Amino acid sequence: MKKIILSWICAPIFFCVLTVVMTFKPGYAGTPFSQDTKMALVLSGGGAKGLAHIGVIKVLEEAGLDFDIVTGTSMGSIIGGLYAIGYDAQALEKIVKEIDWIDLFDDAPARSDLPFLEKDDSRKFVGGFPIYKNKIVLPSGLIVGQKISTLLTKLTLPYHHVENFAEFPRAFRCLAADIETNEPVVLSQGFLPDAIRASMAIPSVFTPVEIDGRMLIDGGTARNLPVSDALDMGATFVIAVDVSDALLSSDKLNSVLSVMVQTINYQVKTNVEQQLPLCDLVIHPDIDEFTIMDFSRADTLIKSGEIAARKILPQLVALADSLKKYRVMEKAPLPFTNITEINLTGLQIDGLHRVSKQFVQSRLNIKPPCRISMTDLNNAINRLYGSQFFQRLTYQLKPESGGCRLVLHVVEKSTDYINFGFNYSSKHDAGFLLNVTFRNMFGHGSRLCFDNRLGRNSKLDGSYFFPTNLWPGIGIGMNYSIRDYEHDYYQDNTRIARYKLTDFNGDLSIRTIISNTVSFGAKLQRQRNVLRPSIIPQAWCQENINYDYRNYLAYLEFDTFDNSEFPHSGGQLYLEAKRFNTMPAGDNSSFERYIFNYSNARRITSAATVITNYVSGYSHGKSIPREQKFFFGGFHPLQNYMFPFLGLDNMEITARNVLVARMAIQYEVYPLNYLTLTLNGGKFNDNFKRLFRHDKTVLGLGLTYGLDLPFGVVKVSIAVNNLNHDISSDLTIGHGF
Repeated sequence: MKKIILSWICAPIFFCVLTVVMTFKPGYAGTPFSQDTKMALVLSGGGAKGLAHIGVIKVLEEAGLDFDIVTGTSMGSIIGGLYAIGYDAQALEKIVKEIDWIDLFDDAPARSDLPFLEKDDSRKFVGGFPIYKNKIVLPSGLIVGQKISTLLTKLTLPYHHVENFAEFPRAFRCLAADIETNEPVVLSQGFLPDAIRASMAIPSVFTPVEIDGRMLIDGGTARNLPVSDALDMGATFVIAVDVSDALLSSDKLNSVLSVMVQTINYQVKTNVEQQLPLCDLVIHPDIDEFTIMDFSRADTLIKSGEIAARKILPQLVALADSLKKYRVMEKAPLPFTNITEINLTGLQIDGLHRVSKQFVQSRLNIKPPCRISMTDLNNAINRLYGSQFFQRLTYQLKPESGGCRLVLHVVEKSTDYINFGFNYSSKHDAGFLLNVTFRNMFGHGSRLCFDNRLGRNSKLDGSYFFPTNLWPGIGIGMNYSIRDYEHDYYQDNTRIARYKLTDFNGDLSIRTIISNTVSFGAKLQRQRNVLRPSIIPQAWCQENINYDYRNYLAYLEFDTFDNSEFPHSGGQLYLEAKRFNTMPAGDNSSFERYIFNYSNARRITSAATVITNYVSGYSHGKSIPREQKFFFGGFHPLQNYMFPFLGLDNMEITARNVLVARMAIQYEVYPLNYLTLTLNGGKFNDNFKRLFRHDKTVLGLGLTYGLDLPFGVVKVSIAVNNLNHDISSDLTIGHGF
């Protein structure tokens, strides 16, 4: 009986010991290493959860461990690739904490990098689709990843010339997948930023990356924990960090999105489970509460990785001590990225098909051989990307005699797009904008656009601009537009009539675009206005009123605003001198109109910005039709001679001569949430001399709360004036157009 009881007790103990012995591979837990031991660190994909890798690396370094081999997938390829070229945990943590993650995933170029003609279009479209072979196609991903590529290019600068990843301080490979076959693609050579960008190209989120003729996406569905690849590189001891998503329970599978995520997670979990038995040690940070997009919680994620690794710190220290008997654990040197200037010996552009090399060179404005600062080089790259002709571009600096050759890798964008926009104002109702843009038609760098705005104030525009490449940026433009809007008549602050005004315009212009910020030119214009009575007194003429003009005008524009809706810095200037010649000609057939409009934004604290605006308008002539005077009132501008004025109704004040000043204090309450207090005041008079007398100044005070959202702005405004103390309000959704 005793023997039976003893066997019941000893048998489980024996099998437990046997299991433990069989689990540990040679070289661990007291088993001696050798001089041929190769340590490998394998990092899985997991989106933002992969930031936990940094916390694990921090503890591994503290224990005294270093690695000969690093492999990674997706986020693991980013952390792993940077670790492989020498970044330690402290440097990696500093990088991820300084990144503006919201901006990083936004492919839109900075407003300062947009061509002058594109600045007004930069925010008015909600979305768009490329036109390819006369068909509208869907984009292959929501995010192109230009800013991610730029960041990786900057961080890997010292290793641009190293194309064999085995020659890094720690040999490296990352995993992607072929989008056609889902076969794993091992990336072990080439340009490191491109390899990392391909490995992290989550399907439908990021666009695929073409490498060696194959379209590559995130390697997670093929091999999210690339342990076998580390073994193929000669690893004899593997430490893996797995931050893969766990499968969702049935109660959480309650939407189409959750089912799609579960399908992907199942593929990932299956291939991870195939790799886990190949590891000698696996660290699983506790990150179930996080999502793949929780980049704003970088601190907590890094801490989670540190906590998980610290639980086995004694084992890691013992492992490091065992290794020290056979090898010296030398820490890889930190890569030197603080390069301020370089000597450029030449320029090479790869990937051009439709865009000319001359156009690229003109946008870069770099003429090797030359010495250039890294700041100027990055500005040139951003300027080229802002031209709207490229989907993505990266650069390499390849050392050669006397300096470095600049190699540009470009992926051209579809030159033709159909875009759409939407806005709503409680003062003007809803509007829908449909736009078609063709580039490179009838010449490189040309732009042909058609806008059709449907709504209460409709318009149809067609414009074409062709740059001649003559100094200093001279181009030829043509434009035709038909615009309808309500034209109100006021008397003693009360609306007494309303006309429907149709404005026909056609012009031919010569325009000089000196840079992204300055443009001036001259136009020859044919204009016709048709006023159709809508609501008018019975004593007024009930017939349509027609005016025909032949106009000449010159203008100067300056624009350095960083944001068209909520600027923090920069300025805008518009000057115009325009001569109207009435047709048919008569004694009073001509008159002139001059406009000065200047705005400035200056940040006074990290959250507060002061915005000032000055408007001056002067008209000269014996007889000037009312619709060509200056108009003030409302919350939104309609034309360049119709100005908003908080506290007044739209077009409430009309005068031949005006002086207006506005000051606003804009405060960013939360990120992308703005509270703005605005005071505007002005003098208006048909007699220029009386404009400067001490007559009553019209004042308006307004308060606006605004949100700067991806699809456009949302603004809620209230305002009051000193004429009748009426309170007006407005709700705006979307950008104006």
